[in-house]
Amino acid sequence: MKRFESLTKFIGALESGELGAWSIDERACGPMIENMKSPSVEYWDVVWRFIESLSTLLETHPEYMRAGDEAAPILNRFSTALEQENYCPGILWGLLENGTIVDWLKALRSIDNN
Repeated sequence: MKRFESLTKFIGALESGELGAWSIDERACGPMIENMKSPSVEYWDVVWRFIESLSTLLETHPEYMRAGDEAAPILNRFSTALEQENYCPGILWGLLENGTIVDWLKALRSIDNN
């Protein structure tokens, strides 16, 4: 198996269309924030499987992210996007919608093929 095949196998599925939907949690959390609404993205199963594969690769192969590995800049972008999703829901959504994630995956596939 190639180094990044566990990720690049998602290219077709992530290019195919709808990957989730925005939802708004309209429950009141207390009197001070009675009218506050909390947006989040409900990702479809394929996105969660991709995130799980990405997280597993990043945890089990930290050496891929070290300077000198040509995949390091791409994997660091993925890592940053995953981390930022916790603080700013929708970061991954935007990167999926505009094709950036698929572009990064294609770059990893190119690295695998060389």
